[in-house]
Amino acid sequence: MLSLRTTIFFAVLVAVAHATMVVKEPNTALPAGSKHYKSLGKSKPADVVNIVVMLQHTEKQRALLEETFFAVSDPTNEHYGEHLTQSQVTKLVQNDRYEEVVSWLRRHGAKRIEVGVHKDLVEADLTVENAEKLLHTEFHVFQHSVVPTVQLHRAVRDYSVPTQLDDVISIVGNVVRFPAINLPVVGTGDAEGAPTSTAWPQDCKGCGTNKVTPGVLAARYGFPTKPVANAKGSLAVAEFQGQAWDQSDVAKFTSSCGLENYTVDHPINAPQSAACKIPVLGVQFCGEALLDIEYALAVAAGIPLTDINLKVFSLLNWAKEVSAMPDGKVPLIHSVSYGNDEVQQTGIPYMLSVNVEFQKLGVRGISVLFASGDQGVMGRSGGGARFHPDFPAASPYVTAVGGTDFATATTIGDEKAWVDGGGGFSDTFGIPSYQKAAVENYIKTATGLPPQTYWNSTGRGYPDIAALAG
Repeated sequence: MLSLRTTIFFAVLVAVAHATMVVKEPNTALPAGSKHYKSLGKSKPADVVNIVVMLQHTEKQRALLEETFFAVSDPTNEHYGEHLTQSQVTKLVQNDRYEEVVSWLRRHGAKRIEVGVHKDLVEADLTVENAEKLLHTEFHVFQHSVVPTVQLHRAVRDYSVPTQLDDVISIVGNVVRFPAINLPVVGTGDAEGAPTSTAWPQDCKGCGTNKVTPGVLAARYGFPTKPVANAKGSLAVAEFQGQAWDQSDVAKFTSSCGLENYTVDHPINAPQSAACKIPVLGVQFCGEALLDIEYALAVAAGIPLTDINLKVFSLLNWAKEVSAMPDGKVPLIHSVSYGNDEVQQTGIPYMLSVNVEFQKLGVRGISVLFASGDQGVMGRSGGGARFHPDFPAASPYVTAVGGTDFATATTIGDEKAWVDGGGGFSDTFGIPSYQKAAVENYIKTATGLPPQTYWNSTGRGYPDIAALAG
């Protein structure tokens, strides 16, 4: 039997142990974005989880990064185009205490530790057993209801970090946030009620009539369908959640549409899969990747294409991958067709961390384009008394690309907004200076706007540009 003194001693030890940890991102039983996931129970101790520890920046660092971002991006600024090198970005944003985080991870048995090139984030793989001790939480396995092959480990309680690292760590990514699963919006037939038009290109054999083919895009926007001599530029697309592609499908597409037999020049962790040839599985595992790759090849005739593939949808992991690419080899344009609603994020600290990653790319002259979504103003969250703006499309540090449809079916000419296209105004980020005049004029002169209770008139407006999507 323990004496009263011993009992008090152990109680004090327990209290001290808990006092040395601080909650970073409060959580609930089902974190934001978990609508389409169900728990399969507690994760096995030997399962491996991937985390990204985002380190804090000083107020001076954040201010200088933002100032530099807009200076090099604004054609009217005297420093326009004076992009930084990778090493210059590191000097601007690095956190000199990153080794403390590395030591913390190593003490808890991290299987793999990688410090980001800019020394302000650390990625690590840990067993569930070690990750639970590291973050004082509990992990469960979650399965996606539509794509059951997608399973991931997420914390079902608040996670914490040591008090002595509270002013070093901003957030720990891939712990509580649930990614959206993108499946391509694919038409099932010809344009409804649209008569065949001889002016409409029928350039893709076996694709049916009146489809938005590479020939239609070329006719509308002047894209070349053959490689341009001495073409300069570089382009990248991104895939997540186990998406794959296969060259035989790409070759069939380019051949059927009268294009060159293009391919992905630089696949990064981008697997080819036999599942692409199976109709039912192909849409699930390959549809999104093939749609991105084939149309990127079609509109950027002959420009080298990079495909960056990650196992899970994590903007932090993706940004780390891109930032690590050396100057002169990193693709200068990145097109990403993934996203979630702002309300599906784990909170503003997460979105701010992602924004810093976008700024770090932007100051190097890297353009980042994100799709504005294809669920209309209600987004992935669905109905309610409030519209659901998209993230990262609503970030002020990316170019958001929306969708249009032809005003008159099968007539290549004027365009109108695509009925399913995402767009609106951020509930998190204010109107940036570069669009202040345009947004204020729109709100002042537009007619038929929805009730003000549905949207934020002081928020960043998106999309920035739009092209055929319907």
